[in-house]
Amino acid sequence: MFLFPSAATAQDAFAGVWRSGNDAHYLWAGVDWNSFNAKWEELSKQNLRLVDVATYGEGSQRKYVGVWRGGSDAHFLWAGVDWNNFNAKWQELAKQNLRLTIVRTYVEGGQRKYIGVWRGGSDAHFLWAGVDWNSFNAKWEELSKQGLRLVDMETYMEGNSRKYIGVWRAGNDAHYLWAGVD
Repeated sequence: MFLFPSAATAQDAFAGVWRSGNDAHYLWAGVDWNSFNAKWEELSKQNLRLVDVATYGEGSQRKYVGVWRGGSDAHFLWAGVDWNNFNAKWQELAKQNLRLTIVRTYVEGGQRKYIGVWRGGSDAHFLWAGVDWNSFNAKWEELSKQGLRLVDMETYMEGNSRKYIGVWRAGNDAHYLWAGVD
């Protein structure tokens, strides 16, 4: 399941992608950080793992949306921090055999912040952020040849420039990247 909140209107709209399955699952939406984090902790104890997260502004409040599916592996959630803090956590958790699977970014109080979801794993991985399309695409091609596959990406505007963030993990399956089209 993937969530795509739209920040284009005051009335947020969502789009989702479903896949078949009979495992446990949960959707929690439209809540503040404290409620979201409490639900994450509660569902973690029930062997549910966050598989997607989104955030959006509603008036002056920040709201969160999450999708959980069954799982019992190690996991971690880190949110509301600047890039240096986020990157330091990524490096720290990599040493603990946790791999970033989801990254989101947003602006709050004039400052860019990040959210990350980690899951257990000891495979090769890579994080590349804050770059333009040409740099992102070149890195995608380079990492593809090294047996890494893009598992999540985020795009955002910084001034008048579009920037990209990518999360890669080990893989050897067929893959394709296509972006920037109408």
